[in-house]
Amino acid sequence: MVLGGGKNFSGIVVGIEYLDGFNSPLLYVHGDIEGSEGDFYVLVDEKELDNYLRLGIGQRIEGVGEEISRNPLVIRKLVV
Repeated sequence: MVLGGGKNFSGIVVGIEYLDGFNSPLLYVHGDIEGSEGDFYVLVDEKELDNYLRLGIGQRIEGVGEEISRNPLVIRKLVV
């Protein structure tokens, strides 16, 4: 379920976590969504997830995503 349109986000990956209701791990990010700073999760495709697993935490991420959960805040990164 999509809760909002495309939102610009950016930040630093500070963890990789599993959450109930999601089949794959999510990137835990400290950063900015549409000008609001905070912590949130980003759901990425398998290829991008593999890249973050290989490179480890501390990597920068940015893009446009759709809000798919508000509590906790989860953004699905769109491929543009």
